[in-house]
Amino acid sequence: RLSEKMRSKFIVFGLLAGALFTGVIATLGATFVWENGEHYAIYYTVRGQMGDAITAEAGLRWDEQTYGVDSDDQLGPRLNVAWRLSDRTRLLASWGRFQQFQGIEELPVEDGVSEFSRAQQADHAIVGLEHSFEHGVALRVEAYDKHYRRPQTRYENLYDPLSLAPELRWDRVAIAPDSAVAQGLEWLLTLHPDDGWNAWASYALARVRDRVEGRDVRRSWDQTHTLNAGLTWDSGPWSATLGNTFQSGYVDVLPDGNGNLRRVSSMSLWDLQGTYRGWKNVALTVGVKNLLDTDPPQSNQGNSFQVGFD
Repeated sequence: RLSEKMRSKFIVFGLLAGALFTGVIATLGATFVWENGEHYAIYYTVRGQMGDAITAEAGLRWDEQTYGVDSDDQLGPRLNVAWRLSDRTRLLASWGRFQQFQGIEELPVEDGVSEFSRAQQADHAIVGLEHSFEHGVALRVEAYDKHYRRPQTRYENLYDPLSLAPELRWDRVAIAPDSAVAQGLEWLLTLHPDDGWNAWASYALARVRDRVEGRDVRRSWDQTHTLNAGLTWDSGPWSATLGNTFQSGYVDVLPDGNGNLRRVSSMSLWDLQGTYRGWKNVALTVGVKNLLDTDPPQSNQGNSFQVGFD
C-alpha cells in the first residue's frame, strides 16, 4: 500500500504523463484551421425625461464580422425605463435583443469544428423594483426572462466531465439545441448603517432549459437555488469580511456509467478575509477560503478519482 506522500506523487506524475501523451496524440491527429478577418461595431443611444418621474433610454447596436458566415451582421435594439414611484421607490424595466457571435479565437477546433456558426440571438426582458428603507436598508428585486434562438452547439462529456482532455474521451457528445429559455427571480438586501458595519444577502431562483428535438431538457449546470450573505466591519485602515455561499442540490442530467442519475446534495461554504490599508497606495489582504474545511458533496460518478462537486 502506498503512503499518502507517495500516492500524491504518483497521482501528479500520472497527470503530467497523461497530459504529455495527450499533447503528442492531439498534435499528430490535429486538423489545422487558418482564418483571418475583422469585427466592426457601432452603438447609438439616446436618453430623455418623460415628465418628472420617468427616465427612458433607447439604443441600437450593429455588429459585423468579415470571417465565418457570409454577411452575418447583427442588429440589437435596447430599451430601458426607470419610473420613480416615490422618493424611496423606483420601478425598472428593460428589453433588449443581444447577439453573441464567435470570436475568431473561439472556434472549437478541438472538437473537430472547422466552420464558424451564426451568431446566437437572445431577447432579454427584465423587471425590477428598488426601495430604500430607513437606517440604511435597501432592497432590490428583479425578475428576468431570456429567450435564445440559434444557440451554438456545445460539447459535454456524459460520464467523466472532469477529464483533463475531455475532447479525447469516448463519451464526448454534441448538444445542439433548437432554442433555449432562461428564467429567474433575484433579490438583494443591503444594510449600510453609520457604525462601521455593513451586511448583505442575496437569493437567486433560476431555471434554464434547452429545446432539443421537441423536448425541454435541463442544462447540466442549471442551479435552482443560490444564496449569498456577508458581513463587513470597517475601522480606520482595518476591515474584515465574513461571507457564506449556499447552493442547492440537484440531479445531474448526465448519468453515470450504469445509466443512474447523479444526485448531488447542497453545498454551503464560509469564507473570511481581512484587509489593512495603512500604507500609501498599498493594501494587504489575507483570507481563508472554505473556513470550515467543508468537503464538497459527492455524486455517484465513478469513472474518475476526481469524484465530487464541480
